[in-house]
Amino acid sequence: MKNENYSINALTGKKYTIPLKGDMEKIDDFLTHHKGKKVIVVQGLGFVGAVMTLICSNALTEEYAVIGVDLANSNNYWKIASINEGVFPVVASDPKIEEFYQKTQSKGNLLATFDSYAYSVADIIIVDINLDVLKNSDFSKTLINYDVNLKPFEKGIETIGNNCKEDVLILVETTVPPGTCEKIAYPLLKKCLLNRNLVIDKFELGHLCYHIRRLFDSIRLDPNHLLPSPLMHNHRSPRMKFDFHPFEREKAGKCFDYHRSIYLLSLVFH
Repeated sequence: MKNENYSINALTGKKYTIPLKGDMEKIDDFLTHHKGKKVIVVQGLGFVGAVMTLICSNALTEEYAVIGVDLANSNNYWKIASINEGVFPVVASDPKIEEFYQKTQSKGNLLATFDSYAYSVADIIIVDINLDVLKNSDFSKTLINYDVNLKPFEKGIETIGNNCKEDVLILVETTVPPGTCEKIAYPLLKKCLLNRNLVIDKFELGHLCYHIRRLFDSIRLDPNHLLPSPLMHNHRSPRMKFDFHPFEREKAGKCFDYHRSIYLLSLVFH
């Protein structure tokens, strides 16, 4: 049986004791070294989330202070400790990943943590929670039915809503069923903000339908098409696969310009 007091690094075998107290002091100290920078928090440090922290911390036109957040449990805490110790928790064939991690280490603008306090200092939050689809197939591997457990996603969104600023920008990169932002994420965020006596008309909620690399495959020849003005009026672009929540699309212009440098960086991973 797995010891829940420890987390073992899947790459090095090193054992970490899971901390019992918060990480607020470390986060505040990190931010004192990055005054004046916008703060991006990535929720979830699996493959996609971990690489997203590199994309954000190596943005082309602006320097960001980036914080990656995952759970302090036996399955995930080792990723937090490993990032902070200088070992990226993802092994991939693309040499750019390690190259960008080393650049991030040199700049010192990436911190990993388990403390939800990180969401309270974020200007932008990118959601990369793993979402499993449970498939039921017959003997010929024909799909009979499937089920998606949204509870971890809902809990993650609630954690954000219980801690975030009222004017935060939230981008959901997790691949979720259609309508999840409108029917689950938006109402949860609204409820949490109301419970905290905060206004509910300042936050922005966006949904990245596909992962960044697929997004850039469709615009590889002309990166200037990344943020076309029609998206400000139409929250769905079949070509772009960038779906902005209908409640928030009228504010989308600020969002797109705000993140041009982050998304352009993804081009270097090709």
